[in-house]
Amino acid sequence: MKRYLNQTVSVGLLLLYTGSQLLMLIASIGCRVSTLFWLWAALLCLTAWITTGTRRGWLVGLPASVLLLCFAFYVFPPNLNEQLNDAFDRLTGAYLVQIVYPGSRYEYLNLASDHSLLFLFLAFLLASYMGAALSSRSGRVGLSLLGSVPLFAACLAVTITPPVEAVFGMLLFWLLLVVGGGHYEETADSYRSVLCCLLPLGLLLGLLIWRINPSQYQYEPTQFDLTETFDQWLQDLDAKWSESVSDSRMSRLEPVSPVSDTGNSSPAESIWQDSSGNLELSKSLDRETAEHAFLRVRTEKDSLLYLRKRSYGDYLGSAWAQAEEGWVSSSLSYVAQALSSDGTMQSQVQIQELEESSCLYLPYFSTADGGYDAYVPSTRQTSYTAFHMLFPSSFSAYSVPEALREQELQYRAYAHEVYTRLPEQTRSSLYTLCQQAGLTESDNLIRDVAAYVQQTGQYSLETEPYPSNDYAVYFLTVAREGCCIHFATAAAALYRCLGVPARVTEGFLINTEGGRFTEVRGSNAHAWVEIYRDGLGWLPVEVTGQSGVDSPALGASQATPEPSPEAQPSDHGASVDSSPVPLMPVETVPPSLPVGLLTQDALEEAESNAHQGMSAFALPLWLLLTLLLLVPLPLRRSLLLYLRRRSFEQTDPGSAVIAMYRSARRAAAYGFDVPPELIGYAEKAAFSRDGVTPRERDRSRAVYDRFIRETAQTLKPLPRFRFRWFTALQ
Repeated sequence: MKRYLNQTVSVGLLLLYTGSQLLMLIASIGCRVSTLFWLWAALLCLTAWITTGTRRGWLVGLPASVLLLCFAFYVFPPNLNEQLNDAFDRLTGAYLVQIVYPGSRYEYLNLASDHSLLFLFLAFLLASYMGAALSSRSGRVGLSLLGSVPLFAACLAVTITPPVEAVFGMLLFWLLLVVGGGHYEETADSYRSVLCCLLPLGLLLGLLIWRINPSQYQYEPTQFDLTETFDQWLQDLDAKWSESVSDSRMSRLEPVSPVSDTGNSSPAESIWQDSSGNLELSKSLDRETAEHAFLRVRTEKDSLLYLRKRSYGDYLGSAWAQAEEGWVSSSLSYVAQALSSDGTMQSQVQIQELEESSCLYLPYFSTADGGYDAYVPSTRQTSYTAFHMLFPSSFSAYSVPEALREQELQYRAYAHEVYTRLPEQTRSSLYTLCQQAGLTESDNLIRDVAAYVQQTGQYSLETEPYPSNDYAVYFLTVAREGCCIHFATAAAALYRCLGVPARVTEGFLINTEGGRFTEVRGSNAHAWVEIYRDGLGWLPVEVTGQSGVDSPALGASQATPEPSPEAQPSDHGASVDSSPVPLMPVETVPPSLPVGLLTQDALEEAESNAHQGMSAFALPLWLLLTLLLLVPLPLRRSLLLYLRRRSFEQTDPGSAVIAMYRSARRAAAYGFDVPPELIGYAEKAAFSRDGVTPRERDRSRAVYDRFIRETAQTLKPLPRFRFRWFTALQ
């Protein structure tokens, strides 16, 4: 009876601690959990106690805890990564506002509205540690205080007005812990002390908290008066912490934090841009910018997505400038309106800007149109939804709606005039290359030029600035190496040389997971080509080389694509019906890419190849995990059998017989009685002055072996498996 009362009291203390600590953590950083969360947390406490506080309880408690956590993914929002990032953002904001810059206001990202799943994992960790501490036979109080006081104090550091329930629960837990004693024994009387003190201590704490309610404490953040020594130490600590806080988080403090504004443009505006706003071809992507986060994007389903930012149409040799805006309206939504008029399905993308930008980041083919032909101006909103039309299986049947045809004809003349311009020397050199490559007579010019550029150059992020003022010609004739901006420059110049309106476009290239936010970093920046298809609008073309890339990088791919056999012949000379190449995400590029019009079929094929590549990688990982779990089992069994055999064959017959008796007692735990003959020999070995003879030891061994063999044969499959592999008695 004492055993069950002690266990009940310990479970109560575990629930009291876990609930109070979780409530304190949730309140300190402003997270939110559902009502059902507390029931699941209580169940995790029970399974954690079974694992740590009962004999062989891990056989039941640990699998039960794992099952609860697995089922939690179906009950609570499964976006664990978003919940973790949001919790860290809230922790950082609370720290900055309360300690680093008191009186400031922090603008939270609000990445997740429910943090139940994250705190369930935390509840399991807290309950597992505290369950082990409460069931410790020595140092019980010290271990429990070590696992509770620092965490509670850390919460108080950022929460000057903690929840009353959390404070009451933690104080009561500590008092009852001390009353219960410094060690745990199943048959002790410690439960009496806890139960007798529970009511008076609870009433005393209730009166104290009612008299001094911590949640109603009034304070001024700017009026903390610390000693000079402690203040200096805290400032040094703050300086080290602040170095690890990203600039995007610091910029969300209001009023402006002490971090000075150097006057430099935002990285979002300067990946390849120079101070004049041109696309500078000699500018590389530095490591710091590559790791910088610019956007967070969420799509409705898993997608290969590229976000268009701005196009450049005036070739300057070593840079691209935005083309002259002589056109009275924008053509950016032409393709979207053509698809929309024929009933093509529409989708949406949620975009959150972490860095202020002058342009909206929009997917193809977006219905947004801000009146400018190269970009859509920013609305100064940090979060917006972009609606776009899904790619069809073929573009051959589409054209702009009747109401736009006159406008499209006028724009077509503008595009063929402005977006085919080149310096005469550049045009002459490139035309010679086209004649040598047989591109001037190609029926599928767009596809063939893309393949020619891809096969001519080798992708490299280590490319040095070219010693030339004509990057297009130098790339194709001398360097034959560059990054995506150089490939796009060469291809756009070739298209223009052959009479195809073309321009270079920059943006981001990403692989998204449906229903979850994907963080877009500088390493996802990419540049590609847009060609104008008469009667329809601008279509994207991928021309970046895919050879020589051995690591995920900017615009990287893994194989040089072969020309698509399904490409359609052009019906407008050199331009229109040829095949743009689909843009692929940097980090999950399939082994091969289709060269042709970017259609839904091509995207689905690429996605299928990407998933197959991921599955091929996942198989060895699961195999490795299986080996890590299963290989130690036979090794442990072999070691135990070896040690047991050594103990049975030791020189002293009495010690050998006692070892056999103890091993038989372990087998008897499966519901059998130790053979009386073996008990008699063990008693003789332990209490007789004469001890046992070697012959009696051998007879004991025969009795022991027969008992183990018969026990294993009688057991059912699952107990027999435990008997053989875990207890290692056979």
